[in-house]
Amino acid sequence: MKEAIPFTKAATSIDEQVNILRSRGLAFPSAEAKLRNMLLHNNYYRLEGYWFRYYDPASYTYHEFQPGTSFERILADYQGDAELRHCTFRLLEVIEISFRSIFAYTLAKKYGPFPFSMDNLACTYDSFVSAYSRLLEDTKHSKDEFMKSFAARYTDPIPPVWMMVELMTMGEISRWYGDYLTKSDRKKISGHYGLQAPVLESWLRSMSMQRNRCAHHNRLYGITVSGGFMIPKHIGNEGYLPLFNTIDRHGLYNLFMAMCYLADVIERSVEKEKFIRNLISIKGKYGISEGMLGLPEGISIQSLTDYMDI
Repeated sequence: MKEAIPFTKAATSIDEQVNILRSRGLAFPSAEAKLRNMLLHNNYYRLEGYWFRYYDPASYTYHEFQPGTSFERILADYQGDAELRHCTFRLLEVIEISFRSIFAYTLAKKYGPFPFSMDNLACTYDSFVSAYSRLLEDTKHSKDEFMKSFAARYTDPIPPVWMMVELMTMGEISRWYGDYLTKSDRKKISGHYGLQAPVLESWLRSMSMQRNRCAHHNRLYGITVSGGFMIPKHIGNEGYLPLFNTIDRHGLYNLFMAMCYLADVIERSVEKEKFIRNLISIKGKYGISEGMLGLPEGISIQSLTDYMDI
């Protein structure tokens, strides 16, 4: 491994960035002004996330573009990704609200208003202390009116679980579900969705990560879904099983199928249908690649309307 050295490269101007792209073969014969504006208002390395796949494999080290690569094509990918994030975020919101409610309801019915106790969990003491400290921080920094009212009236360090879940991030709730709850409690919660607990856990982690990407305007198009996404062997609605891509397990498409399934389970099929129609619209408007989304062979975005009876 090479020895690390200090970074000494100087910042480049917009003119220099344009010239670098031109020298590497990016075509923008009638769009230079638009390219300059994009570079000014969108960081060069943010945009590179969209054009890296157009580098010529034969000269990838030097970041030379494949012949015929145009700025208009990259701009379409960029704009299509923005709309993809928006419609994905809207459907994730529906699922997140449902899980917060099921999580709180299940624990409250079994343990009462304060289930976050070592006696009720399956984790080490150190892990519990770390996780519980985060709950205390969430409570301390909350600006919600319901939290102010609770703190003024009661002495408990955190509010009851049905309030607490509204203060926790989705990432926190996913970790409590996967890392701290007992096997029986996880099974009870996952049963509401017709899923095995490990599958739901993997979906929640993956959805939480992509929700954060959407919220922070990070690229969604063409990413590899992390979080250990699992394809179920058994599912409440068996019609979804053949829709998953078992070859490209970590493509974004599989996460979309999980989202659609969950929307159906919680009786929010209207939002699912809007999501699929938005995907069709984005594909038609911007020409985004179905392969970059991870669709399996034999299934197109358009054909999903038939598979899902939309």
